Amino acid sequence: MSESGDAGALASLRVEQLLAAAYQGVVRAQAGAFQEAARVIDGLGFSTDEHGRKVARTLEFDVRRLEFDPELQETAVKNVHVSVPVLSMLTLPNLVVDEADIEMALQITGHDGDAVLRARVAPHQQDANLRIRTRLKQQPSTGAARIGQILDTAVADAREG
Repeated sequence: MSESGDAGALASLRVEQLLAAAYQGVVRAQAGAFQEAARVIDGLGFSTDEHGRKVARTLEFDVRRLEFDPELQETAVKNVHVSVPVLSMLTLPNLVVDEADIEMALQITGHDGDAVLRARVAPHQQDANLRIRTRLKQQPSTGAARIGQILDTAVADAREG
């Protein structure tokens, strides 16, 4: 209904336009969630170097570790410098619209040529003469998993004599 509550003011559109508007709303919500996740990832996981390039932030520390020396056939304490990408330690935000059920109660208002229906959202359930139920489902994406694999292999350590 319009803001004034006048049901007669509802626009009559092609049925596919009404469905497309609902689908576009779901896609926009998904895009908004992705943009927010990208903002968080960029802020936490990357810094900019002196050349203006993005560089993964790392957590660096030294540890002492017992290691077996096969040449000496004994265990020795080694100093190890570890560099771990910060993003590999975080649960990255990956909010998705997994499914969206869309139900519409429409009132047919006419047709355009080749039986293309025009309708509007029914102002009251009893006014609906066309009911549409659709389900959108998310397809798995491999992009986030691939980034995780790259980060997992980026962990480095350097041993001191």
